[in-house]
Amino acid sequence: MNKNLTIGIIGLGRFGGLLASILSRHVKVLVYNLNQEGLAERAKKIGFEVASLAEVSQSDIVIATVPISSTEDLIKEVAPMMRPGSLLLDICSVKVMPCQWLKQHAPDNIEIMGTHPMFGPVTAKYDYEQQAFTLEGLQIVLCPLRISDERLEKIKSFLAGLGLEVIVTTPEDHDEQNAITLSLVHFLGRSLKEAGIGEQRIFTPGFSNLLKIYEHTISDDWQLFLDMNNYNPYAKEVRQRFMDACQTVNEKIREDYEHTFQKN
Repeated sequence: MNKNLTIGIIGLGRFGGLLASILSRHVKVLVYNLNQEGLAERAKKIGFEVASLAEVSQSDIVIATVPISSTEDLIKEVAPMMRPGSLLLDICSVKVMPCQWLKQHAPDNIEIMGTHPMFGPVTAKYDYEQQAFTLEGLQIVLCPLRISDERLEKIKSFLAGLGLEVIVTTPEDHDEQNAITLSLVHFLGRSLKEAGIGEQRIFTPGFSNLLKIYEHTISDDWQLFLDMNNYNPYAKEVRQRFMDACQTVNEKIREDYEHTFQKN
């Protein structure tokens, strides 16, 4: 990626920190975060510059890394301040609604694209103190909305160079698949925790694999869990289908029990 390029990051939560660590090795990164506490120390550690929202909005590429529920308001505020020809990205774990917001609120003189890194600090093995992470083999989804072929190809090449598998698709395809691969998986993890199911002395390899869901779900905050379910138009149907299937299987067990043990 062009060393003279400036990328602005708005929001320095858990993923925003990882993103800043990744990008600061390659380009100039400006960061705006509403909470300024400890920001200067993080800037020194990671290698970005602290800036105002207006300054960040003047970057070549602006990336919104705020909760899904805050994304539309941020787009409304930032997009009009951006330079003509610059690019606005979101990194939400849902894509249909954020892409609609980008198209609705971004002026025609800036480019827009939805993105979703299919990983987080845990799966990337992010070590803040060592500034270490592993991206090899992880995926990132791109949903081009209004972007030149040349810029898209440069972004794809840069991401592939980081070791990421780049998937280009529509917002609808993304959300339909992620209703299963993301929303349902997090639903399972939260449900296991709610049921009090965790490590125990006697276990099978299959049980150990099931508990690995904890590693990738429970560490995420509750708001993210709610947003990835409520803002994905396909998530509710997938959850219901799964719960109906659980009920069906449970009913079959009950029927077999009655047939086997109560027939006499």
